[in-house]
Amino acid sequence: MQGRDRNRAGAAPTRGARDGIVALMTLARDDDTPGQEFKVEDITTGLHASGFGQAGDGRAFSFHVEHHELIVELYRPRLRTLVPDSDDVVAVATRKITDIDFTDERSLVAAVRDAVAEAQGGT
Repeated sequence: MQGRDRNRAGAAPTRGARDGIVALMTLARDDDTPGQEFKVEDITTGLHASGFGQAGDGRAFSFHVEHHELIVELYRPRLRTLVPDSDDVVAVATRKITDIDFTDERSLVAAVRDAVAEAQGGT
């Protein structure tokens, strides 16, 4: 078949809308790319704000609001499981939410970025 000749990976071709064949592609994982920067991958604002992301050095972090404080946990590099547990926490930073507009995503991300930098300085 002509479609199988085009598909060098050996998998059945995927039908596309235009020419009938969609080429296979390989995506690089984020942790394989050089020059990583701080990024928040998921965020929820408001009274129960929370989220997670990657610090500039590639380590994962999470944050949440608890007892009127923003709590940021920085995890060890190269986690062995998809979901970190308390043994993986290497640093914690806190901020009072009275100093943060936790309903505004930009304000919350800025506070998290500062707290992650603080936590990185302590490890």
